[in-house]
Amino acid sequence: MRFPLLVWPVISFGYYQSFVDYPGSWSISEKTFIQCVLDIIESIAKHNDNQLILLNTGIRTIRPLEAAITQSPYQHRTTLINVYSGKHFTAVVEDIEEQIQGGHADEIETSIMLAIDKSLVDMKSAKPGLKDIKKGPLNLFDPKEHNYCPTGAMGNPTLASVEKGEKFLNAILADLNDRISSIINVK
Repeated sequence: MRFPLLVWPVISFGYYQSFVDYPGSWSISEKTFIQCVLDIIESIAKHNDNQLILLNTGIRTIRPLEAAITQSPYQHRTTLINVYSGKHFTAVVEDIEEQIQGGHADEIETSIMLAIDKSLVDMKSAKPGLKDIKKGPLNLFDPKEHNYCPTGAMGNPTLASVEKGEKFLNAILADLNDRISSIINVK
């Protein structure tokens, strides 16, 4: 379905503390991320009376995004949609996920990337990652410490497939359709 929405650019800087040990990874502080999102919400909202929808594709970003919305004078018309939590997506995960536990670069995320563009995914490099995930960042360097994960994968990307990715993506789109329709009252 098409919606009468104005789509703003992606916020490409964020709070990704779990992965800072890995080459090419970075994170801004949680406080800076919250303030950045808060400033963006206020900059957009002060010029119109429309609903604002923040579309979140992360897990660790949920809490700081919720904090930004709570602190905003526009919280009454700002909605956070977390793409990995809708009823369609949850049902598909329960139906087809084979890994015991995941969370990053796992069966689900790798399947989604394969469905988007399999030429960008090197499945020969895929290796099962961390299985017993503890609270806190991943650990690239010390095998004696918790969350030691030399691959950066939390779960098993070797179980990924294009077919699973298409099912995950279709479920995410169905959830987005349902949520956005209810927010902007489109039938």
